[in-house]
Amino acid sequence: MNRKKYAILCLSSLFLAGAVFAFFETKHEEQYGDFRCNGPTHYFLENEEVMVNQDLRVSGLNTAYLTLEGYVSTQEGRKKLHRIIYMTNGKKAYKHSYLFNIRDIHKSGNDTVSEKEFEPLLMEFTGDKSLISFDINHLSENLYLIGTPLSYIFTCNDY
Repeated sequence: MNRKKYAILCLSSLFLAGAVFAFFETKHEEQYGDFRCNGPTHYFLENEEVMVNQDLRVSGLNTAYLTLEGYVSTQEGRKKLHRIIYMTNGKKAYKHSYLFNIRDIHKSGNDTVSEKEFEPLLMEFTGDKSLISFDINHLSENLYLIGTPLSYIFTCNDY
């Protein structure tokens, strides 16, 4: 009889622990219906030094864009970077990971960086020009760490 009591007690404890864990796990899962964050980053890529301000905006899972604005220093000199990566058809891939299709990469009129010089920076975000994945990790009150499957790429403040 004691074995049955202990078995029931163990199974009940495991069930209760699982229910509590599931409650807290789903409670803290963040949804980024309208998410905006901005932060500067300094990259050293191949023969380039990139100083860029990155502005990520996510509006639900349907639309997002990433603005890259700053300077690229190459052996030829310093060039102005101003591109916007437009994304659509977002899907939640995992807890804090979102996958988007790249719809377009708009080059501003004052952007003097060539496609060849822009390519290493783009490859920091994605392996190809059709998909992009972001990990949005909440660090503190309004500070986020933004990553890709390749690496964490910048920290930013929401606004």
